[in-house]
Amino acid sequence: MAALFGRCARPLGTPAMPGVFWRGRRLMAIDGTRFDVADSPANAAEFGRPGTGRGEGTGGYPQVQVVALVECGTHAVVDAVLGGWHDGEVRLAEDLERSLTAGMLVLGDRNLPSTRLWRALTSGGATCASAPRPTAACPSCNRCPTGPGSAGSRPKTTRRPASSR
Repeated sequence: MAALFGRCARPLGTPAMPGVFWRGRRLMAIDGTRFDVADSPANAAEFGRPGTGRGEGTGGYPQVQVVALVECGTHAVVDAVLGGWHDGEVRLAEDLERSLTAGMLVLGDRNLPSTRLWRALTSGGATCASAPRPTAACPSCNRCPTGPGSAGSRPKTTRRPASSR
């Protein structure tokens, strides 16, 4: 299966398709998720089991962590990395560098900002953009309209008292 995926998985969109390109760059996204897999000794050994949080030891099913590189306009999965439930999304995402090329704009959620990851992902010429972590301080935010340390968050709005509505 891995060999077949490796031969077939690629970007499918054309410039004429909506959502595939933005300002000349192919839009890609990286995100991760976990899946329960069959309850077998082999899967438990390969992927591990999460804890239950109730002090009972391990959860019911082994879980695989999947981090995928997807073309935004077509939703085509271009590359994917599998790991155990304990493997971090950022660490697994580093392996997606192999599928990134110049001219790609890679979008990520707030779990992906990492200097090490961004260096890996941009080494082939791709550009990265990611939502900031809520606690992140952005050094360039002194120029942001929302102010220093806001990491691009929306400005706070003030509610009018109920008596003035």
